[in-house]
Amino acid sequence: MKDAGLRRRVALVTGANHGIGAATAHALAAAGCDVFIQFLRYRPSDEAGAEQRTHDAAKIVRDITEAGGRARSWETDLAVPANVALLCDRVERDLAPVEILVNNAAVTENDSLDPGEDARDWAGRPKARTTAETVDRNFAVNTRAVALMMAEYARRHVARGESGVGLSTSAPTVRRRSPARCRTARASTRWSRIREPPPARWDGSE
Repeated sequence: MKDAGLRRRVALVTGANHGIGAATAHALAAAGCDVFIQFLRYRPSDEAGAEQRTHDAAKIVRDITEAGGRARSWETDLAVPANVALLCDRVERDLAPVEILVNNAAVTENDSLDPGEDARDWAGRPKARTTAETVDRNFAVNTRAVALMMAEYARRHVARGESGVGLSTSAPTVRRRSPARCRTARASTRWSRIREPPPARWDGSE
């Protein structure tokens, strides 16, 4: 494999106990990164893919380790704001400061705006009504946690006088111009460059 210059760089991947997150953790480890996996197991349900979300990250850590890589994991709920800094502390304790951040953790509540009693999803499963609780849970993980992770990541890099790279796979656009410029986009990946000089003039367009 071509050397990507990632050997022994520390990557934090959230929501990496299954799916895209797990695949990303494996790929980064194969490229030489030391990988830290954040995860949160969810209650069993009949939603598509729900069963795999009830697993911890032990198998992924084991597979990476057996292949000669380094990996650690920690279960924590990113809907709790204080856990963002605690997660970064844990990575630094077990590996080293985060150099690559992948915001992958996301929540999907099986709710609906349809007031009908027989509201169903694409697979024909009954959907619950949207409530303040379901909206808050989506926002807490899919939007607020992403912004707080990027802010904490940027703060620590700036404090150390370093540069870093982060990306997101599932978040609304978030922009910060000082002291760090962070970009994320729903269903896409956009690089975030910490301490990138701002443009001479910015009118809000790409």
